[in-house]
Formats: sequence, structure tokens, C-alpha cells
Amino acid sequence: MYKTTDTFNSNTTPATVRRDGYGAIRNLPTEIKELVETVKKSAGWETGVTSEGMKRGGFESRNIDVYGYDVAHNLAVIQIRRAWKKKESWYTEVSKAYALVGIDEGQVFSHPLASSPRRNPHLDDMAPEEVVAWAESKIFGVPVNKLHTITRQGDIALVPVRGIPHDALPMAAGRFGLVTLESGVHVLTLRGSHQVHIDGEVFEADGTIYAEGAIEIMHSKGEHKAVCATGKLKVVTGEVGDSPWWLNAEMGD
Repeated sequence: MYKTTDTFNSNTTPATVRRDGYGAIRNLPTEIKELVETVKKSAGWETGVTSEGMKRGGFESRNIDVYGYDVAHNLAVIQIRRAWKKKESWYTEVSKAYALVGIDEGQVFSHPLASSPRRNPHLDDMAPEEVVAWAESKIFGVPVNKLHTITRQGDIALVPVRGIPHDALPMAAGRFGLVTLESGVHVLTLRGSHQVHIDGEVFEADGTIYAEGAIEIMHSKGEHKAVCATGKLKVVTGEVGDSPWWLNAEMGD
């Protein structure tokens, strides 16, 4: 039986979303179907059923379901599911992975989620865009109603804070690749390709980066535009969930 959610006040098409008993959306907009196919092709994911190399009655099945989407921003929250049985007399084993996928500045990406949307008790009543916002909130550790305040480049975000924690200490050279230029600007390198330029002060508290001043993030691969923010900020590297052994769920940065 399908459960329906009225979304007349959202940007969703169609206006009524039908979810199955597991929370997956069954009436997807054409744009989201095309997005999922684009991500599959770029990531090299295969779906369908095969019995190749299996004993009698054995099979492997992989499929993708969508739990949330945002047509306007080319984003979707997906589940990649693998069911496997070595032979007829064995139990079927099931493994699942979840990811936020999309196209950002022309780059196709897949960001593994550490949390499953199915564990959200409000899933059945959420509009597809709300599920995407929930995923972004989990990635950056920011409440959904504060997502609009962050400045983001890929999976690195500058999050406004009221103040620098009292136990924060000036960051030591070499931490997070920290170097200080002759101009006095501090440069951090995060995730290998995001360079954070801080014209001001940079601190660390319990492994978390804080900065005060003018901050600019540049992408060494040139795949993202530079972004800037000023004030007191926390520099957040988005949380990345684990990929199962049978799937590389991470793509892009």
C-alpha cells in the first residue's frame, strides 16, 4: 500500500508524492529519473539481477530507490540495495547504502550518508525537498532551519558561530596542512583539494577548526567557484558515511 504526502506548498512535481511501505518514492519526476541515470553512469553502478557465477538458485540483485529530491537544485537522496544468495538453500543477504547525489556546478557527485532516511520517524510526512534538507543537515551538522546561513563549496562549509570557544587554541603549523604566507594569510588544505585562505586568525578546539576574519575557499582542481565569508566561523568538512565493500558510493568533492 502506498502512503501519500500532500506537497502543494513545495516546488515538487507531482503535487502528491506516493511512498511505498519502506518510504521510497514511487512517482518520480522525469528530471529525477534522469538524474539517477546520470549518477549511475558516472559512478559505474550496475543495477538489475544476475545469476552469473552462482550455483543453482543463487542470484545477486542491485537496485536504487529515491527517498527525497529537489528538482530545482538537481539533488536526490537515494538508497542502493544489494540482495545476494549464493545458492538456493542459503538465506538471502541484504545490504544497503544511502547517499546524497546530484549535479553541482556541472560536477556529478555522490556523497555517502552516515544516517538512513528510513530511521527518520517523520519520513512519511516529509516533502521530498525536506528529505534533501535533512540529509544536508546531517552532512554539515547544522539544523535544517540554519542551512541557509552557511557558505558551502562542495563538501566544505563555513558555518557562522556566535563566538570562538573559550578552550580553542591558535592552530599549530602543519595541522590540516596549515601554512602561513608572507602576507600573513593562513592557508589550510582540506579533503586534498579545498584550500581555505584565512585573512585573520585560525583556531582549533577538539579537532574542530574555527576562524575569525575574512575567509575564502578555493578549489585546486578548479571544479568549484571560490566562495567567501567574513566573521566568526566554524570550518566544517562534511561527514562522509561508509561505503560497503561491494560499492564505491563516494564520487566528487
